Amino acid sequence: AATIGPAADGPAPSRLATLEALAGLLKNMARARPLVVCLDDVHQADPSTWEFLSYLGRNPIRSPLMIAVACRTEAVTSDQPFGASIAGLLKDGLASEVRLSPLDREEMAALARCALGSERADGELASWLYDRTRGNALFAMDLLEELALDPSRRVVPISVKERVRASVTVLDPEGRTVLELASVLGHTFSLRTIAGLLPEGGGSLVDGLVAQRFLVERSEGGEVSFDFVHPLVQEAIYGNIGAARRRELHLGVARRSGGEQLAVRAYHAARGALRGTIGRCG
Repeated sequence: AATIGPAADGPAPSRLATLEALAGLLKNMARARPLVVCLDDVHQADPSTWEFLSYLGRNPIRSPLMIAVACRTEAVTSDQPFGASIAGLLKDGLASEVRLSPLDREEMAALARCALGSERADGELASWLYDRTRGNALFAMDLLEELALDPSRRVVPISVKERVRASVTVLDPEGRTVLELASVLGHTFSLRTIAGLLPEGGGSLVDGLVAQRFLVERSEGGEVSFDFVHPLVQEAIYGNIGAARRRELHLGVARRSGGEQLAVRAYHAARGALRGTIGRCG
């Protein structure tokens, strides 16, 4: 069997020696029977893991071994070491890509029956689950775990909130502020709506949120608008804002969105008003 690490009285092995040792370990493990190594969320891995995967792709092991890695496509960009490695392996025919599509209604219903049982996973629940998740299997499993504990609990699961919270921490303070403002505006909003609420230079922050796949840009009939990548992401971001901060944001939208319909301004004024007071949006 391959050994990894320095000898008790010797120097630490080189990076190449470490990669060769890891490859040798997998080769030995695959001799007895075919071996499949599955690595999930590789977009969150450290650079040494990316380096090892690239090494294996360029130096294939002559044993019945398959390495299956899962990653979020939107989280992998060509300017990252991992993104560049994956792109190179695919281009050179050293790896194969399988893109998973969202679950359809029938598949979502089958998943619900498997998790909750046929009696609890009726047609109404399965339809609600599909509409809520838009076929996203990860969000569906989070919701099903909540429903297994409490069938009446149909809110954003804590696991989704925490996952979104972790993804938001990579943003700088200005980006987080704009993202919170966007969540107050709703699942979808127009460029015209948010433009009047942004600080100077805020347009580049919105573009950054699009590049980081928090928002998706759409253009129809000359009108530019934005959608959150998923409604549950918007709801999780909104839910993670403190009550006092949410109130400030709603009041700011009510006071500064003079071009919006009165009903929209009234909604934000009401959300920003303290209990027992009358919100004013003038």
